Amino acid sequence: MNLGRNSLSGNFRITFGNLTKLTDFYIHCNNFTSTLPSDMSGFHNLEGFSVRRNSFSRFKHFPKSLFSIPSLRFLNLGKNQFTGPIQLGNKSLSSFKLKILDLCYNSFDGPIPEYISEFIKLTNLHLEHNDFTGSIPRSISNLVNLKLLHLSDNKLTGEIPRFILENMSSTFSHNRFSSLENTSQEIVIDILDLSSNSFRGPFPYWIKQLELLDLSNNFFNGSIPSCLRNNMVYLKELSLSSNSFSGGLPDIFVNAKGLLSFDVSRNQLEGKFPKSLINCKALQLVNVESNNIRDKIPSWLGSLPSLRVLSLRSNDFYGPLYHRHKSIGFRSLRVIDVSHNDLTGTLPPHYFFSWLEMTTLTDGEY
Repeated sequence: MNLGRNSLSGNFRITFGNLTKLTDFYIHCNNFTSTLPSDMSGFHNLEGFSVRRNSFSRFKHFPKSLFSIPSLRFLNLGKNQFTGPIQLGNKSLSSFKLKILDLCYNSFDGPIPEYISEFIKLTNLHLEHNDFTGSIPRSISNLVNLKLLHLSDNKLTGEIPRFILENMSSTFSHNRFSSLENTSQEIVIDILDLSSNSFRGPFPYWIKQLELLDLSNNFFNGSIPSCLRNNMVYLKELSLSSNSFSGGLPDIFVNAKGLLSFDVSRNQLEGKFPKSLINCKALQLVNVESNNIRDKIPSWLGSLPSLRVLSLRSNDFYGPLYHRHKSIGFRSLRVIDVSHNDLTGTLPPHYFFSWLEMTTLTDGEY
């Protein structure tokens, strides 16, 4: 049965009597309200169950009977108004075929239950945007088939275990994590988003082959290591903003041909602006605001063909913004902020003529 993606509404009572041969129940993306019944074990052949994106409210009791259905492979309760802890009971669960479990965008609270580790075939686990507390259960390491783990936007604390970083694509942002499991060995990972947590200490130098690295809004300190250049071949987004990094910006971008976004704003960085960024022809955003960088504004920034956002504000940049004998460029620029620096000189009227992305043409103008 599939009623998904309509505009159906009302108090939906999930009572199907003798429909014991029902294999799929999908009413996602509607406006149904009500609660789920506490006993749903009668659906002996159920394989897929989705009430995602409705307005179902809190449980009288968490429907742990769903997890006793041996044929269940897909369960999606995401984007509703469910509240309370997930209590799966103390008995052994029998949904050993369950591969995808999605509880995202609700108000579930309490700890992540250890019993989730009994779903040994689980590949995708979505717990993001809830109110889960406590640490990541070590028992998750038993889920050897798990490839996707979303934990962002909760209230989780403690340490992120190494086995999660090594074996699955994960999100951890907007929690209260404070540390990564100590390791001296390199970890190959595509995406690492630790933003908006409570991490402290030096840069995690042991991560390799990243495409996205976001450490913003934490308490990392020390210098940005030069060994980061070994990741630049793959890196597309680098955000280290709102930390306590200090020292100079390493000139490590020679091979960063695919870099799209570079944000080191609101740190304590000093010294020169890295010249090797001239190699980043795909670069769309450069943000170094609120540091102590002392340098002339590089004229070659205007030659970056895709640059849309440039923020150099609140540093110690000095000298002229306009260079008489050099091309102005900035053909893709939409936002520029160079306020609160020590810039001097003049800006001729034609300086902005090439900034086509900021130009509005009225009818008849060419």
